[in-house]
Amino acid sequence: MKPSRFDIARWKKIDAVFEAVLERPASERAAFLADSCGDDDELREEVEALLRALDDADKGFENTVSALDSSVVTTRQRKQNGDRYVGPFRLLGELGRGGMGVVYLAEDERLGRKVALKALPPLLGVDEESKRRFVSEARAVSALDHRNIATLYEINVSEEGQFYMVFAYYEGETLRQRISRGPLLVSDALEIATDLAAALSAAHERGIIHRDIKPSNVLLTTDGQVKLLDFGVAKVAGERITRDGSRPGTVAYMSPEQEGGGEVDHRTDLWSLGVVVYEMVTGRLPFEGRNRAALLNAILNEDAGPIARVRPGVAQEVDLIVAKLLSRQPDGRYERADDLAADLQ
Repeated sequence: MKPSRFDIARWKKIDAVFEAVLERPASERAAFLADSCGDDDELREEVEALLRALDDADKGFENTVSALDSSVVTTRQRKQNGDRYVGPFRLLGELGRGGMGVVYLAEDERLGRKVALKALPPLLGVDEESKRRFVSEARAVSALDHRNIATLYEINVSEEGQFYMVFAYYEGETLRQRISRGPLLVSDALEIATDLAAALSAAHERGIIHRDIKPSNVLLTTDGQVKLLDFGVAKVAGERITRDGSRPGTVAYMSPEQEGGGEVDHRTDLWSLGVVVYEMVTGRLPFEGRNRAALLNAILNEDAGPIARVRPGVAQEVDLIVAKLLSRQPDGRYERADDLAADLQ
């Protein structure tokens, strides 16, 4: 049974499992999904439908749209001459989807340029918290003007009631896609990490904590740039949106203090970046588990171990940097992203 468009809690549970499955290697997804869903067959079916739809994205926009219940996951669109529009933007295809929206490749016909349009799903559009978070993301990104952060053009609401943001479109691939082909050269991994540290430094100086640093939120452009994406669960100084006890983010990349659902500061992003660096260099996560509970236990109680154990020959300096980033106690990590960038260079 499809979740009701007003069943917010159910949809968020589906999306949490979906995001967790996406972070697993393809060969491990089936077992991880089975463990995560247990006896909840409907939950498993919903996540499998999302995974199939994501696979269909490469086969054509119409296939992706038709694969799922349009009342749940598609955007409020209008049709004109057979084309789909959100506001003045003609939708060309789906680029990706996550907990806070669906991202489309679109064309701004007024200016004749391609853009990335992020639309809040109608199901979440009835939830005031989701609306506030969507606007909060726009405010966070609009406050940042940095070469390593995706540029926001506008935020608006269409006549059909669709909340959406419009970003610059960059050709390239996500870091997740790159890692799926194997570990990176250490020099390339450190260069990407340096750019991400610069992006985080700019955000942290503005009082913005990203809280969801992971490979799928990093874009590697065809011209060699690194862009940090998706501030959808960012914490902005002076704002309180997240409900008490909730844990925004992606489990495999969340710091121990973030896993606990308590207050976090900018150093939670540095932990997450440490996980990303480890994964770039080794091709695997520093903490693993067959299901969410086992993964949480590993993050909270186990040590990552030296990178050189997984990839012999890696310089000790790299091991020391990652070990400092993955200190369970925030005080043991770098105090600022700038300090990290200095060590990476």
